[in-house]
Amino acid sequence: MDSGADVLLRGDVDGDGQADFEIQVNDLAALGANDLLL
Repeated sequence: MDSGADVLLRGDVDGDGQADFEIQVNDLAALGANDLLL
């Protein structure tokens, strides 16, 4: 990925293979390992 790129995280919570939610992360370079808890 490019530094400063945006990314879209998608999650499937019911197992049907379709995204049930999306989270857009702007400026991925500013995201640290401790910023997400799955």
